[in-house]
Amino acid sequence: MEVARRLLLKPNLPVTLEQFCDTETLASWIRDKHMLAFQLRPPAQEAPSIDILVNPVVPFEAAYARRLQIEVENVKISVIAVEDLVALKSGTGRPIDQSDIQALHRLEMLRSRERDD
Repeated sequence: MEVARRLLLKPNLPVTLEQFCDTETLASWIRDKHMLAFQLRPPAQEAPSIDILVNPVVPFEAAYARRLQIEVENVKISVIAVEDLVALKSGTGRPIDQSDIQALHRLEMLRSRERDD
């Protein structure tokens, strides 16, 4: 959570980052409130928020092993593999994630066609 503090990210809910880091509190949110993600938002309202999945179906270590490394303006960054992103989004039940999954499948189909040509 140190990164969130340095980026001035704050929880979208009226709770603290410390509460999110408490395993008993988090477990009760998952069990009692059916929490799927914990959202962090930067001070600028137009900036994108970050969703942290609280009970991901893909373990971090496995996803990290399959990550892709890309270079953006001479900086290497790690990005999640498409199959892992689809798996993470599949279990949420949120319409935005279903839309993202459809778009990711279309992109994969286009990439496959480009490789075949």
